[in-house]
Amino acid sequence: MKKILSILGAVAAVLICIAILSANLFVGIAIIILAFYFIGKAKTADKSQEQTQPQESQQQHVYSRRSNMDDEYNEIIGETEQIRINTIKGRARCNDFIAFDIETTGLSPSNCEIIEFAAVRFINGKEFASFEKLIKPKVPITEFITKINGITNDMVADSPSIEEMLPKLTEFIGELPIVMHNATFDLSFLMANLHRQGVSILNPYVCTLNCSRKYVNLNSHKLINVAKHFNIDQGGYHRAYADARITGMIFIELLKLAEADQEAKRIERRTRA
Repeated sequence: MKKILSILGAVAAVLICIAILSANLFVGIAIIILAFYFIGKAKTADKSQEQTQPQESQQQHVYSRRSNMDDEYNEIIGETEQIRINTIKGRARCNDFIAFDIETTGLSPSNCEIIEFAAVRFINGKEFASFEKLIKPKVPITEFITKINGITNDMVADSPSIEEMLPKLTEFIGELPIVMHNATFDLSFLMANLHRQGVSILNPYVCTLNCSRKYVNLNSHKLINVAKHFNIDQGGYHRAYADARITGMIFIELLKLAEADQEAKRIERRTRA
């Protein structure tokens, strides 16, 4: 905008000089009028900039604040222990784990809400117990979100708040490892809601999205694609319990691949020796 104002001012100055030097009176008057036109446009543009700048600045501040809050949760996740399943010790810690998934009203934990969660406990490769709940958000669920996960405002009308259910959820999870597909997303929402109640969790976690990228050759590692790769039933996809259950079953298959990969590397090292 400043560049445009400078150009308009320069054009006006040149026109005035031409008018002064012009031998033709009528041409000179016409050029002066044209010069004042450009000066007027420059002032109008400058005024318009002054009016819109505070609003733009305010919007940028809001977006900056939201992204900073999301980054803060991501930093906490970065400091949380991530179990390495490419080691015998790491896999041994996963004989008993919680597969976890959520449905939300959007992508940002700083201004969107959890509307459903599910935690499925697996022991020695088998589903042992589960805890799932629909949550009533503080703002209505949009039609766009309903199209994604099928959860409507009527479905959550009599559901409890997330504040009511978090203590029960953390009790169910205990200190077990938490397994998620795209862990950064699920953990950021879980941590954000716990943080608002002055609570934190220190559970180690595993991201099946990252693990599948390491051990499975696919163009896309979305949950549904990885499930298809392992021939896992995908009934109820995009609902918390179904996705948590699928995540747990995928993880069990990934543990097998990690073990086989480690064994293959061990054999290769012996062969070279």
